[in-house]
Amino acid sequence: IYAALEAAHLRALVDGTLERLEAPVAEGGANYSLGQRQLFCLARALLKNSRLLVLDECTASVDPETDALIRGVLASAFGAYTVFNIAHRLDVVAGHDRVLVLDRGAVAEFDTPRNLLRAD
Repeated sequence: IYAALEAAHLRALVDGTLERLEAPVAEGGANYSLGQRQLFCLARALLKNSRLLVLDECTASVDPETDALIRGVLASAFGAYTVFNIAHRLDVVAGHDRVLVLDRGAVAEFDTPRNLLRAD
């Protein structure tokens, strides 16, 4: 558990509470910021060890610092995973191996981010 918390940059947050792993969580995680909740989800995914991760706009509503943390966790801890990352911003998928572009539910393009940017 602590390795997953460390990978998700949450170890200090958990260690900073008296209860540590027994700290109460409010309904919907309301006692944590949206970014912290996203990072907890990534830590949970690491514990599942399923090798498949599905993300839906995981950085859309977080501050730039947390955005960078999430991207760092994805790059460092999920390199061996298959990641389906639903995103509307190109910078979010720039580090991915392949990008599938949908247009009205149909596949419009599928290539590396570099080739897709070059084609535009």
